[in-house]
Amino acid sequence: MPYRLRTLCLLLAALAPGLLHGEQAPFRGHIKLQQQYFTSAADSLAASLGYRDSGASSVDLRLIGRLTTGRFAFDADYLLQGIGGSAEALQKRIADARPELFVDRKVMNWLPLDDTLTDTNRSLVVQSLDRFSMSYTSDAWVVTFGRQAYSWGNGIVFRPMDLFDPFAPDAVDESYKPGIDAVYVQRLFTNGSDVTVLVVPRRDPVSGHLSNADSSAALKWHRQVGGLQMDLVAARDYRDQILGIDLSGALGEAVWRLSLVPTRLEAGGTRTSLVANVEHAWQWGGRNVSGFVEYFRNGFGRSDRGYALDELGDALLARLARGQLFDTGSDYVGSGLRMQLTPLLEVDPVLLVNLHDRSALALVQGSYSVAQNLTLDFGLRAAIGPAGTEFGGLRATANGDVFDTPPTRLYARIAYYF
Repeated sequence: MPYRLRTLCLLLAALAPGLLHGEQAPFRGHIKLQQQYFTSAADSLAASLGYRDSGASSVDLRLIGRLTTGRFAFDADYLLQGIGGSAEALQKRIADARPELFVDRKVMNWLPLDDTLTDTNRSLVVQSLDRFSMSYTSDAWVVTFGRQAYSWGNGIVFRPMDLFDPFAPDAVDESYKPGIDAVYVQRLFTNGSDVTVLVVPRRDPVSGHLSNADSSAALKWHRQVGGLQMDLVAARDYRDQILGIDLSGALGEAVWRLSLVPTRLEAGGTRTSLVANVEHAWQWGGRNVSGFVEYFRNGFGRSDRGYALDELGDALLARLARGQLFDTGSDYVGSGLRMQLTPLLEVDPVLLVNLHDRSALALVQGSYSVAQNLTLDFGLRAAIGPAGTEFGGLRATANGDVFDTPPTRLYARIAYYF
């Protein structure tokens, strides 16, 4: 289908719920304009490719439509995203150089709801129906079919239980999680517990055919026992088997959470990941503040020092490429604050530390309410550590002199909501 015709079809599908409702404003949504600047070390992979300093401009337009009738609801979000600049050119160069670290997950989507409008050396413009689902809700059942989004697990920064497009620890925008094509069935019980079945069919990235080996299915049971919230998860994710448990409860005025995720690999062996955190909110000088401390055990990571990217194991590489993991080490501590400095200004500093090589990633993000429905977001990411450490820069190849160093990143984003 020509992309202009497909654009019209996607727009009409997104706007149809509001138009059918006869509302004065047929849709709501946002538009976000963002500018990023990156600078890397002289011995970094980016510098070796000619992009020690780079930048990117991007736009994000989302139109949200919803139609409800009785127990049925139809949701459709049209998403148009564009990015351009030297940073985009660098990403494509890195993807060409290290294809094993990149998987185009949109190629694997079950439903044909994604479309590339422009793809050049320095720019990319894509459109999609990021939400496109029909749901039925009763007192005992919730059934949803189509593109939707779910987050599982108790992690704040690290999310080993979240199997479906989790946010990276340094994500700059977590307002909307990417949608996945799935069938969701939830059975609600009168005692407050529930059972959920989630099936995520995917296509083989080469043939384009539906592939059982690349699909996922999960069963989750939720129960509250006293003040303890508990989830038990059994899943088949791609070719591996997963059992998991989530627990959370009160610790005085704080909240504690735990996720334990053993994974049995198709190739043999079991890798166990764990995340545990404590979060507390309080008043500090008349201002609202919350803080957390989180420990993450990456069962797929390495506990030694000085390894190179081409020495990572297949199981870890697969999860890095699929965007299920973002870290190569085995043990981390993260801590952060959310501080409301004024009624209009919030600042969130976070520090992530690799416990084995002592390298760290410092993040500062903030948000300022410029006017009603208009927000200015900004942030800084800086890596701390010597070359040869994870955040200081891993060697791209063993015994090589080029390092995959996270660049220092500055960004500013203006967001208008309507």
